[in-house]
Amino acid sequence: MLHNVWEASAAGDSVDLGVEVAFAQAWFVSACNWLNVSSISGMGRSDITINAAANDTGSARTGYVTIRGGGIERVITVNQAAD
Repeated sequence: MLHNVWEASAAGDSVDLGVEVAFAQAWFVSACNWLNVSSISGMGRSDITINAAANDTGSARTGYVTIRGGGIERVITVNQAAD
């Protein structure tokens, strides 16, 4: 399993990541409503974008995106400061 950490700005932010997918379609699981992940399909190298909405909650927050497909699992931890 690959694990990455991304520090998103409080005002909202996005990051592009390259993902290698073999033998299956990839899918994404996000456990929080403030992260949006672009979808990809097929095999080979693909780029995805993770968008973090502005954080106006008054508290720092952490969310997770899990990418699974083709025998890989990649977890991205997203830390976002408060505004």
